[in-house]
Amino acid sequence: MQYGDEQRAHARTLRALAAAVETKDLYTRGHSERVALLCELMAGSLALSYQETEALRFTGMLHDIGKLAIPTRVLRRAEGLSDADLATIATHPARGVEMVRDIEFLRGSIEAIRHHHERMDGRGYPSRLRGEDIPLFARVVAVADAFDSLTTSRSHRDANTAEEAMAELHRRAGAQFDPSIVAALERSLTRHVWEPTRLEPGLMATAGRAFDHDDPAASDLMAESVSIESSMSVPAGSEPNRADPLWAKETAP
Repeated sequence: MQYGDEQRAHARTLRALAAAVETKDLYTRGHSERVALLCELMAGSLALSYQETEALRFTGMLHDIGKLAIPTRVLRRAEGLSDADLATIATHPARGVEMVRDIEFLRGSIEAIRHHHERMDGRGYPSRLRGEDIPLFARVVAVADAFDSLTTSRSHRDANTAEEAMAELHRRAGAQFDPSIVAALERSLTRHVWEPTRLEPGLMATAGRAFDHDDPAASDLMAESVSIESSMSVPAGSEPNRADPLWAKETAP
């Protein structure tokens, strides 16, 4: 009975935090839950344990919580973003960690929240981690994040089909995404039909053409930003804790 009460309390906390992000960034309506679902689907393909799947799902729900600390004017601007604006957006993973690091049941999600915008080629942020130095959960969220972005409509384009989105992920596998995680998503989608998300015209009109930092093309822009590169000094405590048993599990061969 107590376990069930705890699970319901955790679910309420997750929903409340995700709703706060969606209120600030209208384009993210439903995004957190879809990313969490994609993470859960891939967890099955990766044969993760129940505990690991739960931690990964929590990460999917809260990966963008740090956007609460980003000025709304920056989040909702699509054009004319300065390098300083891009550098501000690039702080959202670390800001997210600051917000949730003391929530005990999210302990297994912290490093993935911090590193979900790293790239396999080492050109991501905030720590320029490369390859398997990126925590497994962060690599999974990166793929789920981009896939949902590609299959969600925007004011300037329609949603891509699942097949079109997978083709783009495969094109970027090895440079931006872990090929084994892209393959895990593809396996998952043979058992689950993924329908593109078409946001209501009224919502898109209200949101405007906001900058979609989850679009894979945006990752290239962020990677080339001089301001981001110069601001990515890693503060104490920001590197992955390799003594953490979850880190050891994630990086085990």
